Amino acid sequence: MMEFTYEGVVRQGFGFYNPNHAAALICAWLPFCWAALLRWKQFTCRMVFGGLTLLLTVALAMTYSRSGVLIFFMELGLFYLSQKKRSWKVFLGILVGALLVFLAVGVWGRFSVDRAVLNRLDIWRAGASLFAANPWWGGGHGNSGTLATAFLLRDGITCRTLVNSHLTLLVEYGIWVGWIWCGAIAYALIAGWRRRAAWAAFAGMCVAAGLASVFDWGVLWDFQEWGGLPLTNFLLSWLLFLWFLGVGGWLCVGDFCWKRAVVAGGIAGIICAGVWCFPAGDAPRICDGMVIPAGAEEGRTLVLLPEGMPLKEAVEFLKRYGYVDWRIPLPGQPVQCWTAEEVVFFGVAAEYSGMYGEKQLTFVSPPGYFLLPARTWKLYLKRFRREFFLESQAEERNIPVIRY
Repeated sequence: MMEFTYEGVVRQGFGFYNPNHAAALICAWLPFCWAALLRWKQFTCRMVFGGLTLLLTVALAMTYSRSGVLIFFMELGLFYLSQKKRSWKVFLGILVGALLVFLAVGVWGRFSVDRAVLNRLDIWRAGASLFAANPWWGGGHGNSGTLATAFLLRDGITCRTLVNSHLTLLVEYGIWVGWIWCGAIAYALIAGWRRRAAWAAFAGMCVAAGLASVFDWGVLWDFQEWGGLPLTNFLLSWLLFLWFLGVGGWLCVGDFCWKRAVVAGGIAGIICAGVWCFPAGDAPRICDGMVIPAGAEEGRTLVLLPEGMPLKEAVEFLKRYGYVDWRIPLPGQPVQCWTAEEVVFFGVAAEYSGMYGEKQLTFVSPPGYFLLPARTWKLYLKRFRREFFLESQAEERNIPVIRY
């Protein structure tokens, strides 16, 4: 499992796999400590909550999270401006203490424009393009990063999510789920601004979810394998998500106001429409559980991949050998596609060839023991690997063998 480091120093996740997620949870707790500092003026209370604030600030610094530091100061500013009686001495003490802690730990050294920042911008643009190409029902659960990596990202950039929980949800589940999500957030922020600590904490979590995948949908909904990560990460991820829902629900408690709801719905609609207006570019379409490249219409070629094969690898192969009008089933979707004229099988997916006896069949590196069917049209084999059984079959039946 990969460790997050900065200049040889391990970034602490405190049970989270990703330190940015730990930073989001710490920032979600800090405004309540500040509120307690202002509310209870007894010396003992001040010492307890002042010490807790310092402890959480040190923990935040140890995550080396740039987004966490930015959210810390955003929350502190929002919380200070929202107070009727502003105790500037307390806030100045928090501010100076935080600056000294971040300086001592060395967090400020991370604030530079590096590949992590630039790659994130590229991933967000790819996500916006995917949504523009599939606005209504999205690309399917867990597919956003795979599709972006395969079709839209260059220079070796890969991603599992879109490094933005809001955008990932919008791209994977479509405009209706995205509109409800954004509308609920907007309503909570409009309705609950008088609950100052909760409002600042909720706003911070919203920003954290926009700067990283702190609500990792693939992990949250995987109750069997926990997203391939430790159980502690899974449990803490649910703690963060439930804290977000709980604070948001608390902000909404009270008499329901239709005017606020209409405004919140309008804001959510503007956000979704703004992402929808982004150029789709080379983003693929998702139709009936199939991935269809931009510009393809009929999908005359069906492409079947073995489990675990990267979609990007198949897409690059198809581009290299002139395949344009094709479609690939998404993971978990049925493999039947009777309208296709040609079926391309990668690797052990060749075992499905018996279902397509009337089609033109093309095989890309099938298993060495595989018996080529009667309708085999082309055979692709790796350039520096000899497959004597496959090659002898192709030679006997005049099947073209193409090395790649």
